[in-house]
Amino acid sequence: MISFREKNYMYSYNMMKPTAFSTHLHKYYEFLYFAQGDATYVIEGNEYTASDGDLFITCPGELHSIAFKSDRDYERHFIQISEEFLSEMGYDMLSLLKKKPFGKNNRIPREILPTAEVERCFFGVQAQVEKRAEDCEILSKTYIIQLLSIINSLLYAPVETKIIENERVTAAKEFINKNLKSNLSLDIISDATYTDKYYLSHLFKKECGMSITDYISMQRIALAKTLIMDGRGATEVFADCGFNDYSSFYRAFKKLSGKSPSEFFKGKK
Repeated sequence: MISFREKNYMYSYNMMKPTAFSTHLHKYYEFLYFAQGDATYVIEGNEYTASDGDLFITCPGELHSIAFKSDRDYERHFIQISEEFLSEMGYDMLSLLKKKPFGKNNRIPREILPTAEVERCFFGVQAQVEKRAEDCEILSKTYIIQLLSIINSLLYAPVETKIIENERVTAAKEFINKNLKSNLSLDIISDATYTDKYYLSHLFKKECGMSITDYISMQRIALAKTLIMDGRGATEVFADCGFNDYSSFYRAFKKLSGKSPSEFFKGKK
């Protein structure tokens, strides 16, 4: 395994036996090159069957997980970058990704991927982080910018199987995301979407691979992270994220982030 993190980016390479990855989200843009394995990626409830040589993209706040279908070795490279990574550039290379609907066009299939160029970018970053030379960060950044340029050219004409999400699930997600600060009981959500609450709960679980309650928690914690990144204190944000008290906020944050709110706050200062 190779892993290297700087302030605004991270690179990781690993080959391993399949291990369960629970549904999660993060604040970074992630670009994962699927070298080999037998897996399905689930992103915002949409399933993508992975083929060797595919590239997967997840944006900040997109819920995603991976399920393995056999014990075949799983090999992947991934790069994560923050919004600030490109702050010195004169234009926004992430603009197309920012406009991308959640759960759509997350997979660039190997059939249209310029594999040699993409591998050159990933291996280029790997070589730099292994050397840890003085110019490592600058050279790594040039390879990542080249990768973003390739991705942008492919996003103009994405080739992807469109997965139609049930309109009631879509309506429920939209209502939840617009009302994260408010009370979000199943009764309220079902009334807002004109759907029987038991049917909606079943449908949401089937489509998204998680309960409505888990989805709400994840989106609220994502909002909390954003507020903390904007400079808000860890003990100030829980009410603005829909939590009734700090203790329930703390438990949810720790469960989903692996860190306490104060630890996350200190790490981002």
